[in-house]
Amino acid sequence: MNQESTLIRHVLMAGMPGCGKTTLLKSLAGELQRFRPAGFYTEEIRLQGRRQGFRLVGLNGAMSLLAHVDLHGGPRVGKYGVDIERFEEFLKTQKLDQVATPLVFIDEIGKMECLSTRFVDFVRHLLD
Repeated sequence: MNQESTLIRHVLMAGMPGCGKTTLLKSLAGELQRFRPAGFYTEEIRLQGRRQGFRLVGLNGAMSLLAHVDLHGGPRVGKYGVDIERFEEFLKTQKLDQVATPLVFIDEIGKMECLSTRFVDFVRHLLD
């Protein structure tokens, strides 16, 4: 076995909602800043303690809406309307397929995100 075949290329985390996956991602991205990580995470949008939707936050500071209870006319996941077009525009601003860093963080590979063929294709490319 050569050294290259023993290197870990991908780390996938799974866990119940609220267990700290996003918190860990943000902490790792901060600790590994010298490697100039790219990627994004999702945050809940809350109003008076109730979850209304989800926003995307890029490690480059960009933000966009992913899903919201008040979005109508497009695909839905549970009570949330998902804005695929806005998600794909956000992905373009992240330029994750062009980054020179070996470190890419993706907070969520879930039902909402996988409605985007652009996202699915990118994740497949990243994992290949």
